[in-house]
Amino acid sequence: MLTSRELCAYWLELLSRGGRKDVLFGETGPILKTLEEIDVRAESAQFYLEFPLAGTPHTDFMLQLKRGDRILAYRKTEYCRFFDWFAGSKGLGQAAGFEFDLGKDAPPSFFFTLENAPEYARRLGEVLDLLGWKGSGRNSLFRLLEKTEGIAGFWHIGLMTGREASPLRLCCVLKREQRGVLRARGLCRTLKCLGLPEFFEPLPEFFADYTEYGWIWNLDILADGSTGPVFGWDFCLPVMLPGVQKKFLASGGKRFPAMLMGKGAADKRLALLDGCIRAEYVPWIAPSGELEFLTMASLLSHFKLTWRDGRLERAKAYVRIAPVRPIRKLSSQ
Repeated sequence: MLTSRELCAYWLELLSRGGRKDVLFGETGPILKTLEEIDVRAESAQFYLEFPLAGTPHTDFMLQLKRGDRILAYRKTEYCRFFDWFAGSKGLGQAAGFEFDLGKDAPPSFFFTLENAPEYARRLGEVLDLLGWKGSGRNSLFRLLEKTEGIAGFWHIGLMTGREASPLRLCCVLKREQRGVLRARGLCRTLKCLGLPEFFEPLPEFFADYTEYGWIWNLDILADGSTGPVFGWDFCLPVMLPGVQKKFLASGGKRFPAMLMGKGAADKRLALLDGCIRAEYVPWIAPSGELEFLTMASLLSHFKLTWRDGRLERAKAYVRIAPVRPIRKLSSQ
């Protein structure tokens, strides 16, 4: 059976060709080292590679599982318990996983999705208790959930245990129809209502023009309940097949990467992103002994812009590697 480490190693080798390893990813050994500690069913795992679009090449790593998946092995038993519970839970979203800041001696951050439902506060409290989250800030998180309820389709909640001050992170996945509404009434005013300090007032309004992308806003909640100094904005590409995504980036979707380069947030490595979009048949032997072909694709998931103290700090790209079609089975004679 193909392990998650073997699968990730296979894709890293493919995506590193054509000079992309040195320019985009940098050292990828820590990713495979991390996957020695955790194992999941290869046919259900989704991997994310995240890397800056300017400056020193470096890649961090995310592992996402969907409802019903199980961790086969991991040294942190509280996360194994979470996935056992998550498989049969209601009121939560469809995914959960880990984010590893590689090169740092710190535990991974943990995230899960939360549906936009009236009982979210009760369900969220259960999850935080299950994961042993002892930090404060829960009441502030609940207040932010209430403030964003009208504009969010659902949320990602992050327990950023490896980050400075160990904040809770709220990622607000905005409803498609809200993008134009927010653009019309003013982004800065909306963000200020969410508790962002005054220094976000100069946030450029023109970012709201990119409504062809999905929007996710990222806010940190510190131990004292205040909103942290970092604000992240994800611009998500539509879910597509590789050929369609390449056409999107060559037509209406190309304005956004070009803008990043024009503002100095990205450099020539943008030209290499096209090579990260591809599909492959991955052969492997299932536990039943049958030869199966797992159809997988690597796609650009989103671009993340991060502001710190009101200044645009960096831009990153996220590549998603995941199954896209059911497994094809062949005889293993």
